[in-house]
Amino acid sequence: MTDLEADAIITLWRDDKPVLSVMLEVQLGRMRDKVWAWRAYLGIQRLRRRCPVLLVVICVTAAMAARGRRPIDIGHPGLVLKPIVIGPPDIPRVTDIDQARAMPALAVLSALAYSTDRAVLSVLPEALSPLNPGVFAGYYRLIEAGLSASGRSFLEERMRTPYKSEFANKHHSEGYDEGLARAVVKLLEVRGVWLDPDARRRIQECHDESQFLDWLGKAASATSAEELFA
Repeated sequence: MTDLEADAIITLWRDDKPVLSVMLEVQLGRMRDKVWAWRAYLGIQRLRRRCPVLLVVICVTAAMAARGRRPIDIGHPGLVLKPIVIGPPDIPRVTDIDQARAMPALAVLSALAYSTDRAVLSVLPEALSPLNPGVFAGYYRLIEAGLSASGRSFLEERMRTPYKSEFANKHHSEGYDEGLARAVVKLLEVRGVWLDPDARRRIQECHDESQFLDWLGKAASATSAEELFA
């Protein structure tokens, strides 16, 4: 079976034992800081799962893909990390509505890789509109970050309904907050930090993005709810 533990990690299991973990990274900008973080990500996941771990980097431009394919020196003689990179032209142009509906994640990646191609952008409304608010919000955040201003303007015009409606904006915000709350709680659970019902409720009822980011930073080292909220 496949256990989707977090947005960036997929673990494959056999007979209740992990046999492979795949770490997914979507690159929309500079990689310098991420390259350092990838070293730690792989080591931590390898320690947790005790199975092979792959780093798959999805790049939306050919230049990013070329940068991502450069070998990364781990710092120990003979240890070199070579990420698996997917980028143009590996990402197909999704222009068929049925394909976009069946594979919305691929449709979003296609739009990011071909952000000026209106045939690609035109199928996104059909791909995203049936999704639940939380998933919709996550994809929309990715699109906001990765598309050019002209691409966003074109897409928003095509998705005037329900994109610009009060209902959609409300659920967009709620879905994003829900995802951040889950990320904070999941990180603490993985580290063995216990949260009582009041602490969980405080995290889940938060709607302040800066507060979530503060908690995420603290959750990496906090040993109690008191340290998280300090």
